[in-house]
Amino acid sequence: FGVMGLAWLVWIVYVCFPRKTGNASSGTAQHTVELQSHDDSIAFDRAVSNARRIQNVNSAHNTCVNDADSGYETYAGDFDVTYSERRTEISVFAKIQLRNISEAGYYCINGNCNTADGGAIITEGFVSYSGDAWWVETFSNGIKRLTEGKFDFLTNTFNGTWRKSTGARGHYTKFKGKNLSITFRSGGAAIASNPQTLEETLEGDIPM
Repeated sequence: FGVMGLAWLVWIVYVCFPRKTGNASSGTAQHTVELQSHDDSIAFDRAVSNARRIQNVNSAHNTCVNDADSGYETYAGDFDVTYSERRTEISVFAKIQLRNISEAGYYCINGNCNTADGGAIITEGFVSYSGDAWWVETFSNGIKRLTEGKFDFLTNTFNGTWRKSTGARGHYTKFKGKNLSITFRSGGAAIASNPQTLEETLEGDIPM
């Protein structure tokens, strides 16, 4: 039989009966990913629950303010949004509308956004009269994103952070409103207004 015969036998066994360690490793890796995704989902739900808790505190305070301090009746506009994810800068477009729920003491927020993960719809959220805000968007692929931060109604901007149910997170580098439509109450009647920011006013022609 000899050494050459033994070598041929080993080669035949190796080729005809390959080891199946690859499948086992793949299964283990897949299981790890699923566990991590589950943990991310739990952490995301906890973050949303914490946002709701903060909302309850803010709304309880806002129900005690005077009507003159309750902000706008409605606030709506288009927003240019920029953020970084996976070392890539992403620019998207969002439509956001706020509606004053005076008996509850806050703004109801709704809208939609065109993002890298597909279209997203705001399914839950809250904005205080002072601008503190959070909302949850649900994407067409099932991923959710929680946004937390604050609106500056004088400059029509938003500053805040985001986190997805996948575990990804970051902050917004730009969140600027335009084409705004605003109404507020005066003497019990809703009055429409389309105010400019100070920056936009200075960019225009000032009569001498």
